[in-house]
Amino acid sequence: MRAIVLLILGVVVVALALKLQGRESWFGDGSFGAETKVLEQEPDDGLAGSFAQAPEAFATPAQPNSVPLEAVVPKSQPRADDLRAQSADVQAPASNSSTLRAGVQVVSASLAANLLHAGPQQFAAALDAEGRHLAAERQRLLMAFSEAMVGQVQRALDLAGDLQPGEMVPSDEFMLLQEALGGERGTPLEASMAGRAHTVRAMWISLRARDAQRALEERQWESAAGTFSEVILAELNAPWSSDQNLLAHWGSGLNEAQANHRWSPNGSWPGQSVTVRSGDSLSLIRSRFVKEHPDTLLCTGMIARINALEGPYLHAGVQLRIPTERVSMLVDLEARMAFYMFGDEIAQAWVVGIGAPESSTRPGEYVVGELTKNPIWFRQGKAPVPFGDPENELGTRWIGWNLPSGAGSHLGFHGTWEPEGVGSAVSDGCIRMVNSDVEELFKILPRGARILVQP
Repeated sequence: MRAIVLLILGVVVVALALKLQGRESWFGDGSFGAETKVLEQEPDDGLAGSFAQAPEAFATPAQPNSVPLEAVVPKSQPRADDLRAQSADVQAPASNSSTLRAGVQVVSASLAANLLHAGPQQFAAALDAEGRHLAAERQRLLMAFSEAMVGQVQRALDLAGDLQPGEMVPSDEFMLLQEALGGERGTPLEASMAGRAHTVRAMWISLRARDAQRALEERQWESAAGTFSEVILAELNAPWSSDQNLLAHWGSGLNEAQANHRWSPNGSWPGQSVTVRSGDSLSLIRSRFVKEHPDTLLCTGMIARINALEGPYLHAGVQLRIPTERVSMLVDLEARMAFYMFGDEIAQAWVVGIGAPESSTRPGEYVVGELTKNPIWFRQGKAPVPFGDPENELGTRWIGWNLPSGAGSHLGFHGTWEPEGVGSAVSDGCIRMVNSDVEELFKILPRGARILVQP
């Protein structure tokens, strides 16, 4: 009897050992327990993704199975199902799932800037460096958008697969991707842009820039001008460093569109028509209009340019259009550009030079003061340098800036005999322009106009 009992106990022990060994191999190394089994059975619960490093605030251990960027942006073009399969091996404790879902989706401003400023290859490198903590679905969405914006629609579709908005795919980004792939423009985001993610701002700017370019090509001047203006202002106010080349490109498109809109009597901009009287001059028309509209800032050169007037003579009975929106200037030092504004819309853009590091241009508010042709350069503590002297750095025009109090600031817009320096930080603190550009600005900028100089 004792032998039989011992035999039975031995069989039981062996059976238990075999069972435990099988469970060990089922769980891998046994470190994740039953919660891992649940995640493996339900890979679509929203936790799939690549988490190279979780935010410190959540104190989540680094995941051992992070998906490399090559799985998201392969050299070849695998099926979307293959991409999703590669992203399903991330495992995390179920108790931390909501924390991870909320935290891993943060995109830095610099990564969003790369989405806007760089092509797919450069963005892929930036994503690999700064975005490996993002869920694989989110990485695929952003890469798909980057490809779509350079015309690689099929590659973008392959990357996007059957993505749907959810915890790892923000609905606003999903909507913008659909638009990039040829869908209709979705709900306007402009009104709430300040509260949106960096990626949404970058995607919105990219799409609106495409809209502006298409409108320009189709000679839809008002649409192109207004959209280019929106795009430039959004880039200037974005939480990343402005791309000077891109802004200059958009500025060129804006100038072409505005030549046929804001600077044309046929444009549909806010203004009033006046009838030329016998004996009228532009100065008389300006004085009469300002008397009737005391809040208006107006100069004769602006009236002449808008109405395509050539020469000083006017014919009685001719209708002239005069803008009613207030004129101002915006100078962005980082972008190294100056902008002529009607109300909130940019009417013209110029690339400019700014103060050198040792004499940087002072940000702040100014007003247009003295306007001088063929200026003499008055230097503090030194003899004046006459116009035409090679040492005179002011070029052909000087547009002085006064402080809001009315006091002079010793700063201004001016021309240059060294146009190669425009676009760089080279001046003694003033804003340097190509002579032809400052001559153009000289004609259309009224005294008293506000100048905002931002860093």
